[in-house]
Amino acid sequence: MCGIAGILNFDRSPVEEDELHTMTDAIAHRGPDGEGFYIDKFLGLGHRRLAILDLEDTGKQPMSYADERYWIVYNGEVYNFVELRHQLETRGYQFHSTGDTEVVVAAYDCWGSECLLRFNGMWAFAIWDSRERVLFLSRDRFGVKPLFFSYTSHRFAFASEIKGLLKVTDRALQPNYLVIRDILSGGTGDTDKNTVFENIYRLGAGSFMKITSDGIGPETNWWNTWSNRVEVPKTRDQQVEMFRDLFEDACRIRLRSDVPVGTLLSGGMDSSSIACTIAKHRENPTWTGANQRLAPDWQNTFTAEYPGMSADEAKYAHDVLDVCGLKGIFIRPVADDIANVFNQLVEQQDTPIGATLIAIHGVYRNVAEHGIKVTLDGQGADEVLSGYEAISAARYYLSRFNLVEMRNAIKCQASLTSATGTANQILNQLLISEVRRRVALRSNVRRLMHKPRILPSEPENGAPARQLQALPDPGSDWFPPTDANILDKELYRQLHRTTLPGILRLYDHAAMAYSVESRMPFMDWRLIVYCLSLPVEQKVSQGYTKVILRQAMQGLLPTSVIERRSKFGFPVPTEWMNNPEVQVWVRSIIYDPRFCKMDYWNGPRLINWFESKSQSPWSGSEKNRLFSVITTFLWHIMHWGSQAL
Repeated sequence: MCGIAGILNFDRSPVEEDELHTMTDAIAHRGPDGEGFYIDKFLGLGHRRLAILDLEDTGKQPMSYADERYWIVYNGEVYNFVELRHQLETRGYQFHSTGDTEVVVAAYDCWGSECLLRFNGMWAFAIWDSRERVLFLSRDRFGVKPLFFSYTSHRFAFASEIKGLLKVTDRALQPNYLVIRDILSGGTGDTDKNTVFENIYRLGAGSFMKITSDGIGPETNWWNTWSNRVEVPKTRDQQVEMFRDLFEDACRIRLRSDVPVGTLLSGGMDSSSIACTIAKHRENPTWTGANQRLAPDWQNTFTAEYPGMSADEAKYAHDVLDVCGLKGIFIRPVADDIANVFNQLVEQQDTPIGATLIAIHGVYRNVAEHGIKVTLDGQGADEVLSGYEAISAARYYLSRFNLVEMRNAIKCQASLTSATGTANQILNQLLISEVRRRVALRSNVRRLMHKPRILPSEPENGAPARQLQALPDPGSDWFPPTDANILDKELYRQLHRTTLPGILRLYDHAAMAYSVESRMPFMDWRLIVYCLSLPVEQKVSQGYTKVILRQAMQGLLPTSVIERRSKFGFPVPTEWMNNPEVQVWVRSIIYDPRFCKMDYWNGPRLINWFESKSQSPWSGSEKNRLFSVITTFLWHIMHWGSQAL
């Protein structure tokens, strides 16, 4: 796991090494174990190393291959490199290192861009073919690892984080107001290739791009999740068995490391399943063989706890530790951290952020302090097994007149979070929305879909906005599969468009800020396509989400976790919003004279809203709304001072 950067000058002027140094220095936290550079006239590559596999000098990058025809800078892990190396050796390929980097570039030499389909992992890499004079950029199927780029008429540049590009951009820095509008209206700002900065883009998940001195080739989508769905076994027991086999193997290959590995344990189903699966197999000979390259130590877990608060999940984490015998390390984030570190967190993420990052930040900081370089984390399960989304399952069951399961799904949605409302309220909303949907189908639905989105200006109703209301809605060239059912369409949207892209960027930047690699077993592509192929009943049924995961973990997880319906993750308690020090910090921002000058929002209205809320309980959505505004302000001031829209 590392930080990568590079420049290709279209005018064929030589790349200066000082510029590469500037870019890699900006992302030095991603690779504290070494740096390297390669320049081939108008092409330059830079690398910061976090040594996880092949700790010797043979693992340094930029790495050459095939008599220096190819040069690679690589951020990520291809977990099946052991098996791929064996395949390549049977074809006559030779290796001088023991990690996965050389395997990746050899696979590219052997199979070209088709090699990407053989990789099981997370990556963003650049390969320079010095013979053909082509720069090849690629990103993994789901965008676990980031890759950003910018370009002008005379230069193309890329980096693992936006801050690496800000050091070499030739253009005046400008906010991307459409992305800011998405953030202020409840989105993540990670929905497509655009970023929160104009003229800085992200390479799409499951895409590659070729660049030469003649210009930038088209972005090519080499992966489509929906078209790679598989046939699932006929019976529920067989489906569970296959799920268990895939999940256990996803955990096994993600333990491949030459340094110790830990697990983030929230106490929920996802992280608990990872911890207990590892504990079950840690003495299994098929896991511990010398050729498996498994970590020397994988017994540490890290949990955020909030004693006495509604968001505290420590009880469930303790239950997991009791049954699996791992080492539990508990961290207690405090409200003071909000005031102390939020500017730092905004700078780390390069974008406005949510309050949840406080907890994640504290956990990863503790992981690093304990000398752990790799963690196994639970992201991805919610988006393919309906961790948040029981209401779409209710719609699915309603469409099939299965009123019992519809009611169960509604009760399940009400139990996921208190912000959703009571079961009766959700039922009423569902019936009303269903009537509206059926009416809309009888009208010009495409005209309705592309009406400009008007943001509410009242804080109580959504993100406050003034000038942003006037921006046209750009529409979308992205749609979920037409042949998917109601639930799978929503899950596919969360996986590729709404929820998960923002989570992946957040966790990557948060972990790498402390030089920690975050690995995600649920993001194994085999597991994702399998879960999307499953019937709805294996995702939401009998009042539970993640049905197949609960079945697969029977006898392994404590009953208290398997039967849990509530969901938190790594939250920030809403009780913190009534903490005097937090309120002092909020007021120091919203009463800043520059705050009300911003045309992103109606400052006086927002101040009145906060003061009216300050002594009453906060909901999670209200907390998130406030933090999206505050961190947008901090982000704007960080880059433009008091300059307004």
